[in-house]
Amino acid sequence: MRNRFYWIVLTAFLLFLIPGRSAWADEEGTCGDNLTWTYVEASQTLAISGEGAMYDFSNYSYSDNKQIPWKSFRDQIITVNIEEGVSSIGSSAFYECTNLENVSIPDSLTKIGNSAFYNCSALADITLPDSITTIGEYAFSDCSALTAVILPDSITAIGSGAFSGCSSLTEVTLPNNLAIIDGGLFNSCSNLKTVTIPGKVTSIGDRAFWYCSSLDNVILPESLTKIGDSAFYYCIALSAVNIPDTVTEIGKEAFNECSSLSQIVIPEGVTEIGERTFMYCTALKSAALPDSVMSIGREAFFGCTELESVTGLNPEAALGYYVFNECPKLADENGFVIFNKVLFDYFGEGGQVIVPEGTLKIAEEAFLNCSNVTGVSIPETVAYLGAYAFQGCSSLKTIAIPEGITVIYQNTFQRCTALESIDLPDSITHIYTEAFDQCESLTEIMLPTGLESFVEYNGPYSSLNAGIFTGC
Repeated sequence: MRNRFYWIVLTAFLLFLIPGRSAWADEEGTCGDNLTWTYVEASQTLAISGEGAMYDFSNYSYSDNKQIPWKSFRDQIITVNIEEGVSSIGSSAFYECTNLENVSIPDSLTKIGNSAFYNCSALADITLPDSITTIGEYAFSDCSALTAVILPDSITAIGSGAFSGCSSLTEVTLPNNLAIIDGGLFNSCSNLKTVTIPGKVTSIGDRAFWYCSSLDNVILPESLTKIGDSAFYYCIALSAVNIPDTVTEIGKEAFNECSSLSQIVIPEGVTEIGERTFMYCTALKSAALPDSVMSIGREAFFGCTELESVTGLNPEAALGYYVFNECPKLADENGFVIFNKVLFDYFGEGGQVIVPEGTLKIAEEAFLNCSNVTGVSIPETVAYLGAYAFQGCSSLKTIAIPEGITVIYQNTFQRCTALESIDLPDSITHIYTEAFDQCESLTEIMLPTGLESFVEYNGPYSSLNAGIFTGC
């Protein structure tokens, strides 16, 4: 019995000494041509020493990069000490080290690779030395405990998404030598309140501050020439932004849903406002546009419910679909929202509506669901009726379409349930699907002699099979 007990104890002791089996076993290996690593499990500390660059690693087995050497126990690492002589941190080196709290970085380090500290969710702060010049893509992405970071002026390049998802980050001072804020750099940093953008930055990339919902102060430098797509999308705390005169390009959705933004001045030199740029900026009261703007994309100011004034609009500027729809305070005394001879929306008292002379287009959804409108008089100057223009006008009984209109687009009169008669001029060549769908009071219609085809979404039809009069 005593011998049996002796062998059990001896076996347990030997197992204790086998690497990977002991609760306090140490590990070591290489992580660069001239770099070694040692892990001391008793202190949960990973030390990296030697001279030169660390290998680029991958979290995935199918990658050509080497596998992370400490991947099997990365969730146990609390401290990383990188010793003097190491010049870079490899890609994905500390990927998802979710309990990492402390990192010591030497003055010899010049580069932090892509996704190097991705999802290190316990890392609250990190000090970067003045030797660093490059931070890779997603280097600190989803470090959700990181509250502040000071980036030294030695840094000249920060990759896209480098700090995306750092939801505890409250303020950032960017390096003075940075020229480009890359795409998605602070994407979804929901507690970021203040950003200082240095004077050499020329471009703010796509989605750079996307969903930074606490950002209330950003100063754009005079060096800036471009604001990318969705750059400040859903920055709902941003109440003011001064766009410098150097800016010539503002991307689509750049300020979409900035619901606290109260005014905007677009500088001379901007030639295009992209689609949905200021969509749902529900506190926006005024927009000053330069004469240089020759194109405004679809829904650029859609849903700006407090917008009272748009000044400086070039009368020759091309306006996309729904640019000023759902902007009731832009309506004139008769309830029309008209810019550049395009009727975008109607907020009048209804009854018999007379569209102003000189109007060239009645835009998409212009009278959508205007249940108080009983009749519409359209001037001969109108040459375009947009899709859904009168959809849901349930009290509309009569309407005359002027000569010059060539197309009745989809759903134009859909659900005009009181519509009894409509005069279609011979100039009409195409009628699109569901144009008169559910016009249940319509008993008779004379088709134009110039009609060439009925059109469904996927192509022309020579018969009524496109659902033009379904429900009539």
